[in-house]
Amino acid sequence: MHYIPCIEGTFLVNVMPQVRGTKGQMVNAEQLDFKQINEGYSEYQLSDGKIMKVKIVLAEVYRLDEIDESTGRNHYFIKSQPIISMEEPKK
Repeated sequence: MHYIPCIEGTFLVNVMPQVRGTKGQMVNAEQLDFKQINEGYSEYQLSDGKIMKVKIVLAEVYRLDEIDESTGRNHYFIKSQPIISMEEPKK
């Protein structure tokens, strides 16, 4: 649901958001609610000895009105934020 301002007031209307599909066209998308189950880091040891930790934090999820031809399932679009942490190796 989105609020649309107008001269006489504000109206709540059901407007389907659109995102760019896999072929570059704009397609309707439904924003989905989600809950965090696990949000762990992937850890990498770099050649300089430091440990890099990386995780992706999910911000928004959309189910597209676009079907994958090979699986018959909907495509999804996400907005996310990468989080990177550097640590010295444990001695």
